[in-house]
Amino acid sequence: MRYVQKYGRPSLFMTMTANKKWPEIQRELRPGQTAEERQDIIARVFAIKIKRIKEALFKYGVFGRRVAHLYTVEWQKK
Repeated sequence: MRYVQKYGRPSLFMTMTANKKWPEIQRELRPGQTAEERQDIIARVFAIKIKRIKEALFKYGVFGRRVAHLYTVEWQKK
């Protein structure tokens, strides 16, 4: 709430979900292994994708100039 008080209402809200069928994940699995058995690979690939998105948004300003940013990552394991 402090961000809203200081910088105003957010103009962009994004949600990203990991997909166990991403080629980067499937490529790292051994034959007969499923993505559920390798949560570490899913987490690493997701972290790389988040890093690329943040770079596009913050470093290259894909959506224009920003006043402030805030992001959080929630991990839910089934």
